[in-house]
Amino acid sequence: MSTNFLSGLAKTAVFTVVMMGCVGAQAAGSVSLQGPASLVAAGDTFTLDLTGQGFVPIVGGGADFSFDAGALELLSVAIDPAWGFLPGLGTIDNNAGTLTDLYFNVWGSMAGDFPIATLQFRAKAAGLTSVDVFGSPTFTFAAVDGSEVPVSFSGMAVQVSSPIPEPAAWLLMGSGLAMLGTFAARRRSVKVCQALVC
Repeated sequence: MSTNFLSGLAKTAVFTVVMMGCVGAQAAGSVSLQGPASLVAAGDTFTLDLTGQGFVPIVGGGADFSFDAGALELLSVAIDPAWGFLPGLGTIDNNAGTLTDLYFNVWGSMAGDFPIATLQFRAKAAGLTSVDVFGSPTFTFAAVDGSEVPVSFSGMAVQVSSPIPEPAAWLLMGSGLAMLGTFAARRRSVKVCQALVC
């Protein structure tokens, strides 16, 4: 065999190993948050759904979350019933704005697109805020053979509007303005009366 042939074979082998490494580093699925299609008013509760898309068969995984504690409060977490083997709701810390170590497992495997969990929030303040999701260092996504599955994560922006006044609030404000008008009219009539010496 010639030296050129062996050199070409070596280059092909190196290229193949490098390409396999690149393919292995690509995400084998993605996890994202999906939520309300409209504005959320301050004081309202709303839910965000954590879903998986395009997965190879997996047996489970985990995620951590962060959010602006001044704008949002995490009220509850519910893991989809399909993940019936030892799910963990994680630890909510509303002072720090985190949910850590949410994890989920299944007997058998899950593949393709699937629901993972639902997070219920209360909007505390108006403005644009976000909920970010990222991989849990404690509970990584795992394939059926136990190997780690690379996953891409994407959070979600949430627009919170000022609270909408209730009808009772409008009525109370109208009553207050009417009383102010009455007092102003009485003052004016008393000044006119004093000028005319009634």
